[in-house]
Amino acid sequence: MKESSRVLYVEKEKLTFQFFSNGQKQDEVVLNAGYQLIADRFFKSNIPTEGETDYAINFIEDELMSNKKLVGDNEGLAILSPIVEEVFRKYAINQPTIQRQEIEDLFSLAARVVMSRHLPEGLELNSVNFAVILLLREISHHLKFTHITFTTESL
Repeated sequence: MKESSRVLYVEKEKLTFQFFSNGQKQDEVVLNAGYQLIADRFFKSNIPTEGETDYAINFIEDELMSNKKLVGDNEGLAILSPIVEEVFRKYAINQPTIQRQEIEDLFSLAARVVMSRHLPEGLELNSVNFAVILLLREISHHLKFTHITFTTESL
């Protein structure tokens, strides 16, 4: 681990950002915006509507921007979350580090499904998968992380 880093734990009910310096945890910020909370609170059906998506985006943005220390400086973010890795693997994103543009592209694909209400053959999308994709998109976009790296080590 480099001198200064951040780790994000994505859980059902919350997001936990931990800040490390020289291998020691310096700070932690917990947001009540986990993937299951988003899916349950905002999405009425398996494929959310545009309106439901907009409400979820506004909620996530408000949560993320509630603490300015969460905003990155165009750096990477380590993520410890089996479900995030699983969702990205379902969409053939298999590398250990994913660039912001790849997250944007996956979100765009999911958003097209939401707008058309049509699921292309071979594509699996449900409210939980969509919530995971939406969270990662909002985190990378608003908190200015250039890439995410999956990690399995609990720091």
